[in-house]
Amino acid sequence: MENAITAEMMNGNNLFMYEVQRNEVESEDYTRLETLIAELTKAKRNGCGKVGLSFGYDNDSRELCDIHEVVNYVKHMFEYCPHLMYFLIPDPSALLMFLYCLTGAKTIGIENGMARTNADMKELVSVGTKLKKDILDYGDSIDDPLGARRIVKQLGL
Repeated sequence: MENAITAEMMNGNNLFMYEVQRNEVESEDYTRLETLIAELTKAKRNGCGKVGLSFGYDNDSRELCDIHEVVNYVKHMFEYCPHLMYFLIPDPSALLMFLYCLTGAKTIGIENGMARTNADMKELVSVGTKLKKDILDYGDSIDDPLGARRIVKQLGL
């Protein structure tokens, strides 16, 4: 696959940006994502915190959690790879967007440039706790508990 991120590329301190294309989201095409996850899984601890993930919706004024197709895509990502956050650059704002998608939270207004959501705090904490467990369990399974704990701490989980 052209321009693919490979396990071999994970050696060293490089970081990678991966954009899920809008057409992939809308057609429910997970091929590139699943290939990326396979390579990250091969890289094991070398893949820890190395990938920035974005979605090709820059020209869409809606919040990602308000786009039905993105919500479905995110849900599939975490069903397919529950410990995905282990591989992603630890970004609390990205985590929050994922939590909104995973819990079905929607934007209910914008105040002073900040989106207000109908997020249920109890549900956000529950899903966040599950993500934390998935990250830590994966770290243990590949003999990288310290890397997993670092990711959890940097995400504020």
